[in-house]
Amino acid sequence: MNKLIVGIGIFIVLAFGIVSSDLAFGRSDGNNAFFVEEVNVEQVVAEAAPQTTTTTIDLSFLNTTTTTTVYVAPKATQPAVEPNYDPGDGSRWDQLAICESGGNWAYPTVSGGFSGGLMFHEGTWNANGGQQYAQYAYMATREQQIEIAEKVLAGSGWRAWPGCSRKFGWL
Repeated sequence: MNKLIVGIGIFIVLAFGIVSSDLAFGRSDGNNAFFVEEVNVEQVVAEAAPQTTTTTIDLSFLNTTTTTTVYVAPKATQPAVEPNYDPGDGSRWDQLAICESGGNWAYPTVSGGFSGGLMFHEGTWNANGGQQYAQYAYMATREQQIEIAEKVLAGSGWRAWPGCSRKFGWL
């Protein structure tokens, strides 16, 4: 019964990642003795995460072995771009950019895939030829974003920017 409780405890630790401030790793001496080695958390965190991690624990005293494999997805990152608060000439596009992004023409992609001074959706940017300038709107210049915005305006009107267009009375 004690072996079953110990086995269940080890399974819970592995399955749910229950650890204290030190991570414990174990090994068996082959005679049903289980040794625990402590590793400092800072050392583990400082190392780069591998694409896969496989942990095998010998539970021979329970007549079993358990193996857990964790797959780590690479982190998606955006290239760093300096903010661009080009005041422009005070046109409607500049007013719209102030409303949409605080006037930052290099506003990075936010939830839902919107970016740039006019908060272009990735699909809208691509469908209107934005890829000729940059992969994402926030990577394009003010002038390039305005050129794409003119195409969007011709096709959809000010409805493409409903919140700010209503605020300014353009709808």
